[in-house]
Amino acid sequence: MKELIFLTIILSHFLMATAQNKLDLNRINSELKASIEGTAQSLELDSSLFLNNPAAIQQERAEFIRNNPIQKPVHIQVRDIFIESTIDKYNIRLHCYQPKDYSAERVILYFHGGGYIFGQPEQVDGQMFQLATAAKATIISVDYRLSPQYPFPVPVTDGFDALQWIIRDGKRF
Repeated sequence: MKELIFLTIILSHFLMATAQNKLDLNRINSELKASIEGTAQSLELDSSLFLNNPAAIQQERAEFIRNNPIQKPVHIQVRDIFIESTIDKYNIRLHCYQPKDYSAERVILYFHGGGYIFGQPEQVDGQMFQLATAAKATIISVDYRLSPQYPFPVPVTDGFDALQWIIRDGKRF
C-alpha cells in the first residue's frame, strides 16, 4: 500500500517537473522509470499548453481515459454518487470503489493528481482497485472541479464537501 501512495506522489511530481522541463530521468528509480515508460499515454506535457491552455490538456486526458478503460476486477463494485456543493449547488461526482469484502470502518477519501488543473478519478483506476483490495476499504475519489474554469477555493471546497458527506451520510452508502 505504501508503494501505491509513493507512486501516486512521484507521478504527481513527475507531471509537474515535466511541465516545467526540469525532469532528469536518470534520477528516477529503475522500476518506476520502467513503469513510466510502459504507460500507454505520454506523461510529457507541452509546458506552453499547460500554462496557457489547460482546458486542452483536460480534454485530451479525459478522451484518453474514455478510450482506454482499465478492466475492473469482478470483486470490486464501482459506482458514482452525486452530492451537492455548498458553494453553488453543483453536483459533485464521487467515484466510489468498494471490494466485496470491505470493512465498513475503512474509508479512504482520495483526490487524484493533476494540480487542480487536470485529471479525473478514472486516471488511477488500476491503483484504486489494488488499494481497495489490499485495504478492504471503500475508496471515494472526488471528481473535483478544475482550474482555471473553477478557481480556488472551488476544487478544495468540493473535496471538503465530500469529507462532510462521508461524515454525515457515509453509513447509508
